[in-house]
Amino acid sequence: MTLIGSGGSGKTTLAETLLHHCKVTTRKGSVEEKNTLTDWDEEEKERQHSILATPVHMRWDGRHINLIDTPGALDYIGEAVCGLAASETAILCINAHDGVSVATRRLFRAARDLGMACVIAITRLEFDNVDAHALVDQIQSTIGERAVPINLPDTFGHDVSQVVDIFGDDVPENLQEAAAKYRQQVTDRVVECDDDLLES
Repeated sequence: MTLIGSGGSGKTTLAETLLHHCKVTTRKGSVEEKNTLTDWDEEEKERQHSILATPVHMRWDGRHINLIDTPGALDYIGEAVCGLAASETAILCINAHDGVSVATRRLFRAARDLGMACVIAITRLEFDNVDAHALVDQIQSTIGERAVPINLPDTFGHDVSQVVDIFGDDVPENLQEAAAKYRQQVTDRVVECDDDLLES
């Protein structure tokens, strides 16, 4: 899997979180503290952003996972595209506060042109004053209507406490209406891919 997204979208932080969760590291590194595994180059540490596409690996649930952290600045887009060419799945990180940027659109197009599966991860949920519906509308209008949320945070801002599966049995009351809406959208997108299923 290759992490792509604009600068500041949280790719390196997500990589560090996954590595720590999978017990590859004993503590989660920080870009600000200049101690992440993927930003190992001195220039990356100094600038506090990725310059090189850096692979890491981990094991989870009996599976071996290769992950590539890539730079988000357009100056280094070649590194990101090379990272995409080395994997099958792209994880497009979108900062909840900043939304879809020019770099986000270009990197998504690069993944699409390679025929890759693409998952969108919304990062920086702790930002206050994020309009969740406007964010989803922006993603769907720029990335495409197939981008439908399957997980929802219980809120945005410092009070965020959980992310719930819209198909799960434990959807909180304040998310039930949104979850029902997105479940229908997911169903519609899936049946569009199969004529027999669509007809039934």
